Amino acid sequence: EPYGFAPGAGDVHLGFHEVYKTLRPTVLDALEEASKDCDHVIVTGHSLGGALAVLAAPDLAVNTAAKRIPKLLAFAGPRAGLLEFHRFFNRLMPICYRVVSSGDIVPHVPFFIPPFIYEHVGVEVKVDGGQDDPIKAHSLDLSYLPGLKRLQSAQSEI
Repeated sequence: EPYGFAPGAGDVHLGFHEVYKTLRPTVLDALEEASKDCDHVIVTGHSLGGALAVLAAPDLAVNTAAKRIPKLLAFAGPRAGLLEFHRFFNRLMPICYRVVSSGDIVPHVPFFIPPFIYEHVGVEVKVDGGQDDPIKAHSLDLSYLPGLKRLQSAQSEI
């Protein structure tokens, strides 16, 4: 489905888009009040929330009164858009990190089904949460937090 919240943004996943359209009025209303004295906006989410964060960030950048470009940090997010959206997003959003834990299958969906080739946005940060079970590998507590702690520990040793 066309993204629709910014010209030339391309197509995004229909299901994720439908959920975001439902939440959008509440998000936009709440953001204006919550961020009136802020210099920065950070958009974040896990799993479906990661996909919704990817859809929300450019909308917030283009369609809010403050016109602030949010920073994005997503965990375990699936691909939300096709190639044209990927290019649009990456041009607009200078800071976007997607944290992906090894063994987590959610960041690999939607699967490759021509002609619908979904692309991730931003920069992927790989972590190893030590989980072999794909359900546990998707958990913030059981996989992502331990993986980030390992990454932080490895970085501090450098």
